[in-house]
This record gives sequence, structure tokens and C-alpha cells, in this order.
Amino acid sequence: MKTPPRDRLTQTTALLLQTQGYNNTGLNQILQESGVPKGSLYHYFPGGKEDLAIAALEQSAVAVQSALQAVAGAHASLPACVAAAIDYFIDQLETSQFTKGCPVATIALEQAGINPRIQAACEQAYAAWHAALAGLFLAHGKAEAPRLADRLLMALEGGLVLSRARHDCRALQQIKSDLHRYLD
Repeated sequence: MKTPPRDRLTQTTALLLQTQGYNNTGLNQILQESGVPKGSLYHYFPGGKEDLAIAALEQSAVAVQSALQAVAGAHASLPACVAAAIDYFIDQLETSQFTKGCPVATIALEQAGINPRIQAACEQAYAAWHAALAGLFLAHGKAEAPRLADRLLMALEGGLVLSRARHDCRALQQIKSDLHRYLD
């Protein structure tokens, strides 16, 4: 079954935003790579690029959260769950030759200070990830789950940015080796 046009638009936009940012992603490129006619774009996203970017951010946030839950759910111990999540990001970076970092950070760094709607979408994505991490910590008996989720989310985001900028995953590997600092 062929992917519906709306989904092709959001999937294509999510990938382009993640790899090249908001300002470097044009509607013509999105249309060409998705194979969707221009009329469909404005049918599904009347606000154009901004509406499409918000939908792509929402889709990316759900996709990352689902992937992380799947890899973490395959492990019994909290350190193994978190290490698996870090390995997921390392794999994403390495297999994409460091073009795919965090799908939200790229847009947040570029647009959150100037576009309130995109800022809100970024904030919601991070809030969902924070809630998932806090739930993971709670499930493993950690009383200070929200604080631990903050600490780990900040470390992961910083590790992703540094790893992408350096074209190596030492920052993420360092987080993995120092997991006890993020889990206590």
C-alpha cells in the first residue's frame, strides 16, 4: 500500500529538517523528494512550511520516543536500558555519516528564538521525551525521576550536538561510561 500524501510530506520534511535544518529546507525540495503535488501540500498544510515543519516535528518526536521505548524495553536493568538508548543515537549518527542528529535540536537551535509556534512544538517534543524518561526512572524505583530525566535529557542532547559537530561519538560514549552519574 502506498504511503498517503500527508504522511509522505511529513516524513520527507522530518528527514530534511533533521539533516539540513529549517532554513535550508525548501518547499520545492520537499515536494520533489516526497513526490506529492503542490496542491496537496496546501490542502494538508494550509499554513505552508511552518505547519508542515510542526507536523514533522511531532512525527519525529513520536518516532524517536517509540524507538527508544523499544530498545530500552528489551533490557531489564536501568543502566542497560539507558545504554541501549545511547547506542540507538550512536547508530543513527554513524549510519547517516553524522547527518542525523536529534530531529528536534536542529530546528530548536535555528527557530525557537524567532518562531513561537515552532518553539512550542520543540518544547512539546522535549516534554514528551522527558516524561518517557521520567517514567522509565519511576519504573526502576527512582524517587527523583523528573530530576534524573532532566539530567539525562540534557546530557543526551549535548552529546548528540558534540558528536555531530566532531563527527565522532566520543561524547555519547562518555555518557555511557559515566551512566552512574546520570542515574543516581
